[in-house]
Amino acid sequence: MKEGRDETVNDSHEQAGHESAGEVPLLGLSADELLMTTRTVRRRLDLTRPVPRAVIRRAVEIAVQAPTGGNRAGWRWIVVDDPALRAEVGRVWSECAEGYLRHVPADDRMLPGARHLQRIIGSVPALVIPVIEGRPPERDLSWTASFWGSILPAMWSFMLALRARGLGGAWTQVHLRREQEMAELLGIPHGEVTQAGLVPVAWTVGTTFKPARREPVEEILHWNEW
Repeated sequence: MKEGRDETVNDSHEQAGHESAGEVPLLGLSADELLMTTRTVRRRLDLTRPVPRAVIRRAVEIAVQAPTGGNRAGWRWIVVDDPALRAEVGRVWSECAEGYLRHVPADDRMLPGARHLQRIIGSVPALVIPVIEGRPPERDLSWTASFWGSILPAMWSFMLALRARGLGGAWTQVHLRREQEMAELLGIPHGEVTQAGLVPVAWTVGTTFKPARREPVEEILHWNEW
């Protein structure tokens, strides 16, 4: 059966009212289903349906319950939904992506989706950039792990919250090649904070996603020693 828009997320006036308040019906996924089917979505982002700010606000509200080093919660979330600014952010991202994708083998399975996202990213309803206070520490590994561990779990929780509501995003970091340029474009104080990535956010076309193919657990799980 060809996938279409899920009936639990429709365009009725009543539904639109719920969306504007951030009250989007959940898809009813179990915890395991949510964790195993939250994918980086590139080719199934709905560019025609606006994403209310309240929906993104709710996803961020959930995301900031993630663990953070020292419980300091030094995160900020930049949401770009202005069409002109979104196009500029998309241009920078696309140019950075080109520098990466030209080195990806032509038979790589992710390449068609990545190229599609490169073409449309400036038209995705919202572009979200999670930011953490401070700059990456030039100290031992424990400090580096603590730094990134204070924002990346929240970034993943944000994507889980989107998926649970019928939205999707793509975990990307390619624009960090030109982090300072992006900071200047968005008024981010570059010397004081660090961008962790960029997530294009949209409703998904259809809500059925499958677990990714991964190595068998038996090949990667070790007990007591390597």
